[in-house]
Amino acid sequence: MKQSIIIPYYKNKQELYFVLNLLFENLPQDVEIIVVANNPNSSEREISYSNCKIIKIDKALLYSKAANIGVAHATGDIITLMDQDIFVTPNWYLPLLKKLLSDKRIGAVSSKMINPTNNRILEYGIEYTPYNSAHIGKDLSEKSPLVNNDICVSSACGGILMTYKSLYNQLGGMDEDMPYICCDCDYTLKLWESGKQVWIVADSVVFHKSYTSKSAGKISDFSFLENDSRWKFYQKNSHRMRYNLNIWMSSTFQYFMTSHVLLKYYIIINLSSYNNINWYKTFIKTNLNIEFYDEYTFLSTVRNLDNMQIYDYVPFDFTNFHTPIIYFVDSFISLKDNALWYKMRNISRDIIIDINGAICSIEELQNGIY
Repeated sequence: MKQSIIIPYYKNKQELYFVLNLLFENLPQDVEIIVVANNPNSSEREISYSNCKIIKIDKALLYSKAANIGVAHATGDIITLMDQDIFVTPNWYLPLLKKLLSDKRIGAVSSKMINPTNNRILEYGIEYTPYNSAHIGKDLSEKSPLVNNDICVSSACGGILMTYKSLYNQLGGMDEDMPYICCDCDYTLKLWESGKQVWIVADSVVFHKSYTSKSAGKISDFSFLENDSRWKFYQKNSHRMRYNLNIWMSSTFQYFMTSHVLLKYYIIINLSSYNNINWYKTFIKTNLNIEFYDEYTFLSTVRNLDNMQIYDYVPFDFTNFHTPIIYFVDSFISLKDNALWYKMRNISRDIIIDINGAICSIEELQNGIY
């Protein structure tokens, strides 16, 4: 079967050339490459690269429309959408292709994506609750046993998304009413609705610059469209949502309990920026077989903080509590650098749980195990 890779490109030619060089070093020679260069600035559209089909359009199309145009020009039966800031590693492509072709029930596959700043998981699939979406595996070490297996997920990141062209066209491709984000999640939910599965392939590893760089063209120029795209996605897909985050969390909790002896009572401190703590609290108590001695909420006003100082939210008196604490946060690694708090408090039984389903002890986080 013929295969094509489509790269919607907006700006930063130096990065694009670097990405293409990596791609050609780690790709079968017979795979067609299409770059959709869309920008009103003619200098950004002047792309010249051998063995590539370059489509030049003198305006910014944004991802969904550029992807659809690229797919329309593709000659491959199998297409792979690829962001311009994906840096592939050796042997990233064939595991994807093998997985897609392994079962007729599979409609799309995606790679395990690594954060280039810290070598932690950036994307390993997306699951949902009735209240929020979660990027499962996010911020875990690339070497964590939890992210070493192929996994069937509700949605996958379009940074790398391999699917069949016929299926893509049948489902209407990427929804152009979601120009900034979520059109990839929309497509994968449409796949599930049509009876097809979506998988993440653990042996297909790529680095994705994404939001780790504030100078990325998409973020710097079009982030004002984020809320519009997100609203359209949820308005359109509420009936398609698969509320399966509990499946991923069950696996992370079971893995945690194989090496930890839990007490019966904990204090839970909610430091997240999310409004659905009750769903998580019920799941935590049921699956860890614990009770909450007391509950406190000190909500973060900033979502997905990289670094959270506990003493900015929680009174110092809490360091004297003898009951172990469960800290519930947006991301477990945000609590890594709290040296004073951890020195003042007995943390030997304290646990961190985040909205993406990660669970670890503070000592494990401090020792770099997670």
